[in-house]
Amino acid sequence: MDEDDGDWRGGSRATERRRQASDAPRDTPQSARTWTAVAPAKPMPATGTYVTPAQAAVFHSYMRTHSESETARELRITQIRVREALVQYERNLLRDAGLRPPPLKAMLKGDISTRFQISRDVRNGRPAAHPRAVSIAVPATAAAGARTGGWRQVRPPTRGIRRFVVTSVNPDGERHRGFMQNLTAYAEHHGAELVVAPLGPRSRHEAGLSRVPIDFAGRLHLRSDELPPTVSRMPLDGMQHISPQRWAAFPHSVQQLESLPRIGSAPTRVQLTTGAASIHRDPARRTPALVGALIVEMLPDGRVFARMVSSAAHGDGSFHDLDEHVAGGRVTTGRRVAGIVVGDLHHPHCDGDAVAATWGSGGRDGLFGRLRPRVQVLHDVCDMRGRSHHQRRDAHARFEHHVRGTGDVRAELAGTAAFIERIRIADGETVVVQSNHDQHFLRWLREADHRSDPLNAEFQLDRERALLARIRAGGGTSMFFAETMRFLSADGLDRVRFLGDGEGYTVGGVECGIHGHAGPDGTRGAIGVFERLGIDMVLGHFHRPVARGGLHVAGVCQLDLGYNRGPSSWAIAHVVCHDDGTRQHVFLDGDRFAA
Repeated sequence: MDEDDGDWRGGSRATERRRQASDAPRDTPQSARTWTAVAPAKPMPATGTYVTPAQAAVFHSYMRTHSESETARELRITQIRVREALVQYERNLLRDAGLRPPPLKAMLKGDISTRFQISRDVRNGRPAAHPRAVSIAVPATAAAGARTGGWRQVRPPTRGIRRFVVTSVNPDGERHRGFMQNLTAYAEHHGAELVVAPLGPRSRHEAGLSRVPIDFAGRLHLRSDELPPTVSRMPLDGMQHISPQRWAAFPHSVQQLESLPRIGSAPTRVQLTTGAASIHRDPARRTPALVGALIVEMLPDGRVFARMVSSAAHGDGSFHDLDEHVAGGRVTTGRRVAGIVVGDLHHPHCDGDAVAATWGSGGRDGLFGRLRPRVQVLHDVCDMRGRSHHQRRDAHARFEHHVRGTGDVRAELAGTAAFIERIRIADGETVVVQSNHDQHFLRWLREADHRSDPLNAEFQLDRERALLARIRAGGGTSMFFAETMRFLSADGLDRVRFLGDGEGYTVGGVECGIHGHAGPDGTRGAIGVFERLGIDMVLGHFHRPVARGGLHVAGVCQLDLGYNRGPSSWAIAHVVCHDDGTRQHVFLDGDRFAA
């Protein structure tokens, strides 16, 4: 009995030791081994996979229990057999993909949980010691259409908008009928092409599916030939080296989006996954399962826009895309969205193109005119650069503010108040989230010496006196920035709501009242910290668009704020929130966020 076909009831180590002698030269260090595509040692089984039912049973039990001992008790086998079966499961997945796995002895080292993407929060252990493939290269099969070097080349339209709807499925799994029906209806409504990529190793049931990678006008690569680890809640980890200098999309059932660093003035670089129309049954997933797809739009000038759509796997498959709603195979347009979380403002340093594309200019409605959100959420509305504590001892920066006339704190805040007056929603609510740059104003009042700053002395003393009176009355300092903004506004910023410290605000059932600079229990805010809260939310602060499970992070409205040096992952991007709790990132390209 071969070790790869055996179950937990038969020994395999002696056979594996003999195989090791031929698999890896003894004088080759483990760190130097690479993943090599080789011909299979024997014909593929009739089931289409080298994975045996016994190995699959152990794997599914372990992904449910996250415990080798509990799996051993459940299946009435030894814990050693559980460990061997899990490693053989991974080895056979690699063989399914045409890759030569490392020796069994090397793969048995380290913690099993890490190689199956189980979080350390759930299962502690030292990391696996063997080299791992972060993606599986699957050679593309022949298909109809233009090809160059195995790729399908998609050119921009000569006029109008060319659209694609991209999703993925497990060829041997169950598809969400309602979602597929609605994707088809959306594609027919827009004259779009529906592209469906297969997940996992090759199968005999791939009719109508395509593994051919697609190049969308050199702006976006659909990497159907590079499959992230199938069992992963962070499928884009380790994929950064694939398709550099451009957007890249990967077929995967888990939706994830990451803005990646780029050097200098290079265009925004984003990686994202397609989502899948297959019903995901991975018991290791701790977040509600979603089905999803990508909407890709191309303009005649070569610009390409991509955004994710999603729907609850337990629902009817209906979904939102900007101002459109698709349900029951019908598309309705012109719908108001629940809200938009705007990338950090940092007024008065907002990018002019971002402002025009967001709120409209010169007779154009912009994104808000099209989507008509009922709520807009603003983060870091001011910058306080004129008297930032970061530049307190920077004589050159202070001199630059002097010669440019940008050191007047009252003028800066009054300009921000006037800007909020202009962009507030007439028939909805504008919400200002308490943010770290807003708190820079309070820090300036606490620490600055008015005697050494004649330009701001009178305003500082006036605000300090008002703050002391507020404290005497029991009002505290939390909402004093809001009070100052209303004081500087012509109409007191009517229809604008300022959130207090720690005050939440939900849009479509999603928490949007947290900026992100302060983490739980007084810790510093970090994206990973908020991921572990298990709350669906949209953050600001980080300026780097991210979508991971229930967490979304908006971008910023200015890519150069003076202190971001070196490669930057910042991007001008907003988050659109829908009534059903789904969200979409929209990125600025030129003068618009979508085609």
